[in-house]
Amino acid sequence: MRTACRLETNIRFISGQVTDLGTEIGPAITTLQKLQGAWKNMETDLKGIKDLVEFDTENIPPMLITKPQLQGIVDAWNELKDYASNYIENAYISDEPKSLTIKEYIAELDGALLKIQAMQKAQ
Repeated sequence: MRTACRLETNIRFISGQVTDLGTEIGPAITTLQKLQGAWKNMETDLKGIKDLVEFDTENIPPMLITKPQLQGIVDAWNELKDYASNYIENAYISDEPKSLTIKEYIAELDGALLKIQAMQKAQ
């Protein structure tokens, strides 16, 4: 009986951890999907420009910007590159999971079991 209770407690504990993990990962997945979409759009735009330059040079409008404006564009791209590189480097940094000894884990399980038993008695 005690083994069955421990197993049930383990399953509930693991289920809670999986739920918590999903809650933590969900927003990150959404952000990554948005970033992926933005990069895909940028890829499409840049491919269109490349194709225009390679295959349709007669239809390229003249550049009507000054050197300072052009430098501003280059600087903005470089800032974006730095931001994206920094984000990529730091996006994978996370806290290390809590390390437990077997004794500590069993103590946590026993505590969870006591809580479950108390809740069952209260019902």
